[in-house]
Amino acid sequence: MSYLILLNLLCALRQHARKLALENEALRDQVRQTEKDTVDVLGFLKGQDEQKDEQVSKSYQVVRILFG
Repeated sequence: MSYLILLNLLCALRQHARKLALENEALRDQVRQTEKDTVDVLGFLKGQDEQKDEQVSKSYQVVRILFG
């Protein structure tokens, strides 16, 4: 192969490597955001679950008072 062909190939490989690095970074950012969203959703659901547990507990207390 001639020197120019090798140089062009090297240039193409570098461009491809840069493109892959940028795509990799974007995917990492996406994973971080997904993990953050997951933590937020789980926190919200835990709060909802705790509220429901409190409501059930209060309902049982009312039933005990009424039907003792």
